[in-house]
Amino acid sequence: MFAALLILALQAGPTAERGPTAADIARYYPEAAAKGGVEGRATLGCTIAANGLLEGCRVLEETPADQGFREAALRMSRLFKMRPTTRSGEPVAGGQVRIPIRFVLPEPELSSSRFKETPSPYEGALAFPATAAANGISGRAVLRCRVNAVGRLADCSVKDETPAGYGFGKAALSLRSKFRMRPVEKGADPWVDVPLNFDANRSLVIW
Repeated sequence: MFAALLILALQAGPTAERGPTAADIARYYPEAAAKGGVEGRATLGCTIAANGLLEGCRVLEETPADQGFREAALRMSRLFKMRPTTRSGEPVAGGQVRIPIRFVLPEPELSSSRFKETPSPYEGALAFPATAAANGISGRAVLRCRVNAVGRLADCSVKDETPAGYGFGKAALSLRSKFRMRPVEKGADPWVDVPLNFDANRSLVIW
């Protein structure tokens, strides 16, 4: 979902072998900016070490200023690994790279008219299981919940979780308070299934 997305564009030159995951991006996205719907951009200038990690990073540009994108970009610099410059076939330090980073918040998705409120992209991305995100693993979970008189989810349990062992069920449960549904009509079954698809690229999709 979010999700709080980062769009990365490298200048022609060094190739990125590793970069921030969706979960990393959500954690580092400036919280006040995300909640205020503010998007931004920051450009890093860094030196590439012989092992491909970035050193001596500085912010060359930040737009808009004073929204936390400078600090977020610097914190994320340690998550990158570049293909280092080589000399006589051996990696050497000293290569330079510019990394423009756009911080983008996508539109939240409401896939069913039964939902009046759902988790925001930012909330969904924060809930994404860290181990799964680090390994690019997507998953899904289905909650079985009772809809109370005001449309909130209560007495939730994990009905299904795929793949098991990565925390998608726990992540889904952590988001239950963010949902509000249309109240159940008198006499109708108050129990519902709430499927959540955790996409490693988009964070969260509610079916």
